[in-house]
Amino acid sequence: MCGRLALSTPPRWLAAWVAAHLDEPETAGGLAPRPMGRPGELVPVVLAEEDRRVLRAAWWGLPRTGPGQGSSRRLINARAETLLERPTFRPLMAEGRCLVLADAFFEWTGPSGTRRPLRVQRSDGTPLALAGLACPRPEGLAVAVVTVAAGPDLASIHDRMPVPLAPADWPRWLAPVPRPEDAPLDLLQPAPAGTLVIVDAEEAAPGGRAPRAAGGRSSASSSPVPSEPRPRQGVLPLG
Repeated sequence: MCGRLALSTPPRWLAAWVAAHLDEPETAGGLAPRPMGRPGELVPVVLAEEDRRVLRAAWWGLPRTGPGQGSSRRLINARAETLLERPTFRPLMAEGRCLVLADAFFEWTGPSGTRRPLRVQRSDGTPLALAGLACPRPEGLAVAVVTVAAGPDLASIHDRMPVPLAPADWPRWLAPVPRPEDAPLDLLQPAPAGTLVIVDAEEAAPGGRAPRAAGGRSSASSSPVPSEPRPRQGVLPLG
């Protein structure tokens, strides 16, 4: 499950990093940097539109279609293994693939009552470009984060993880295809060993010293210690 994102990098910097047009001034305002992005909030996504990439704000959580349609519960994660089977996700595999941008995501570890937040980020200090699925809605664009079985960097703390895509894979993931079956499912793999590092979020919070990543960037932005995601009305992880 991916239920919290760190969103500290300004959207204009993100747009330059992925070579995308920043949609509108209000997009940048809706994506003001913040230490914690939660389901139901706006997150930065990149889509291919005509001959260019565009960075937009999207609400984190897709409405259900098919069985359960009309439910107010939103799907924040999408399991890669069943994307072509679930009616909510299958149509989006042709033209709804996107990148969800974040500085890190959070997982929790330890016994109940004393669980500690862990911040997961790229070892090279660059942001994460996570595989996602986006869908236009009356209230605006909505998105879910695709997940796979955890790779070697995360297997010790969780059995699932989002898919961080390398820049070389962005064009294939973003390019529309004629049919859902033509989508590049081969890109949905756990991150290779060494791609991600785990930082104790409590040590990285104010008063703690954040380790430094390659390239001189702090490997964890100063931020409040996040609270663990809990099941709540309107949110359905499924991933």
